[in-house]
Amino acid sequence: MIRYNGVYSAFELNQAITTADVLIELQVPAATQIEILRMWCSPADNLIDDVQEIEIYGNDGVATGGTALTEQEIQGQDDAASGVTALGGPTIAATATTLYPDSFHLQNGWLYLPVPEERIRVAGAGTIDNVGFRFHVAPGASVYPPFPRRSATQVRM
Repeated sequence: MIRYNGVYSAFELNQAITTADVLIELQVPAATQIEILRMWCSPADNLIDDVQEIEIYGNDGVATGGTALTEQEIQGQDDAASGVTALGGPTIAATATTLYPDSFHLQNGWLYLPVPEERIRVAGAGTIDNVGFRFHVAPGASVYPPFPRRSATQVRM
């Protein structure tokens, strides 16, 4: 059994998305393991009646750009999240592997809350050492204006 130091959350508020885009990516360094407890996103104020594809992905290339997010400790004893870098809206550096494809209705938002046996675990320096979630396809321009969203991820490290 893996021993984790704590539970952390990283989130980003109110960023418009008009293309197929990464919401949040976590970059896991060598000698660190994380377990995804949940991920979610929701519209800030856009109540458009449409369905959007979303996916959790993994890859071994480091994403570039985006906004550095601060991991907030929810419980545990480690100050920084063991060197894990959280980025909001980065550009994926390598071809991503789809780990969990899904879709959701924009008026409801999306929540990934797996039972313990189905949680995604990522170890740094492995085949997949970065994990994130993104809109797999661009939002339909004819359906809605830029999609302001709130997105977050919660992990155990």
